[in-house]
Amino acid sequence: MNIGLDIMGGDFAPDATIDGVILALQSLSSSDRIFLFGDEEVIKSKLKERNFESNQFTIVHAPDMIGMSEQPIKAFTQKPHSSISIGFHFLKEGKIDAFSSAGNSGAMVVGSMYSMEMIEGITRPCTAVVLPKENGGSTFLLDIGTNHDPKQEMMYQFGILG
Repeated sequence: MNIGLDIMGGDFAPDATIDGVILALQSLSSSDRIFLFGDEEVIKSKLKERNFESNQFTIVHAPDMIGMSEQPIKAFTQKPHSSISIGFHFLKEGKIDAFSSAGNSGAMVVGSMYSMEMIEGITRPCTAVVLPKENGGSTFLLDIGTNHDPKQEMMYQFGILG
């Protein structure tokens, strides 16, 4: 599996995302590949600080960054060289199988709407979270606040997705 990760997104990026991707390698198979989207020099520097190298990484240079407070549509369309924009381009082209960011969730929603084909009858994407239960099961939550002021029909569609 090819997994894409926005290294520059999130409150404590890039340190937290670099630490997370190093930790994730412990549970992935050797055939999995992680694509790190962000400023190439920053990524290489952070990996070097941790004395960490892996042949499972592909660094994709993305010099622009979408900040947490930026307007999602404007940022996504005006920053085509951002880690989120390039990550979605790779996802659309089939170069990666999944893409994740701890950054601007609105930009992730916009990116998925502009880049991916929507399921027929679904008008907006939503964020999903799987929470483990004490008994070993799990609970699946949809639209955990990503969509601002969703309409009734969107909530119905999220229920269908669930």
